[in-house]
Amino acid sequence: MSTDKAYSTHKLLATFKENSNLYKFYSNFNIKIDDSYDYYKKCSNITESTRNNNCHTVNQITEEWKNKFNNFSPDTNNVTEPCYLLVLWIYDRIKGCNSNNFCISWFYVLLKKILDESECCNKAVVKDKDKDIHICKSKYIKTFNLDVLKNKRDLYDFLEYYDNIKRKSAQIFKQNKKEYCDYINYIFTLYHKLEEEVGQRGLPLIYEKELNIFRKKFSEDNELSSIKSRCNINDSIIESIRSMDSANLSARSHEKIVKRRNISPDYGIYDPKKSTDIVPLHI
Repeated sequence: MSTDKAYSTHKLLATFKENSNLYKFYSNFNIKIDDSYDYYKKCSNITESTRNNNCHTVNQITEEWKNKFNNFSPDTNNVTEPCYLLVLWIYDRIKGCNSNNFCISWFYVLLKKILDESECCNKAVVKDKDKDIHICKSKYIKTFNLDVLKNKRDLYDFLEYYDNIKRKSAQIFKQNKKEYCDYINYIFTLYHKLEEEVGQRGLPLIYEKELNIFRKKFSEDNELSSIKSRCNINDSIIESIRSMDSANLSARSHEKIVKRRNISPDYGIYDPKKSTDIVPLHI
């Protein structure tokens, strides 16, 4: 199992990666200690008397993460962007877990801890009986379905790199039109599929952030026309984007969630009672 820390993206986008905030985030997050689940599991199987200083605790790992996170300066004034990049970084680590649910849980534990202790949390106080409870208003999607994480990253990368593709479109489409059009068709088909899933099945808003950015990016008809003229995007996909009312969709989706509490098994419901891969957490 490899939870690799190296940045990777679609080969057609790699040319522009120096302009990517996520790439810069990866470069900044050059973690010196071993924060992998395999290493943590190995250390957990060592008795306290023989455990050496190389076995890092949760606190030590998240402290290292926090130091890196606090030193990162993205090329944006959006204060939520670094928080989202951190979540994407964790998602990429999770994809290396190969569906090992305790490995996935390990990274979610670390993510929750660092978010709870950072400005990303956006804390609020709520009343619970006779005491105040501090909660994070900012949420992230916690799923054990690795396909969901791949879809989210694929959409994010396209949306982040799109302006670079657009700016150099004359050059890149002249050199490699088929590959770029195949890639763009894949992204638009993925977008269309996810919109249909939300609309037809009333699924949770797992892709809400990415879909909203996509709608905003292609809300102008001339943007869609330009893409279609270059890559012959399916008419049904183009029309679905043109007719999409993001506010109404969000309202409809939320309404369906309230009425339908059963979440599709496609989205990775996990029962820890059925797993034998249990490792204690050393805080």
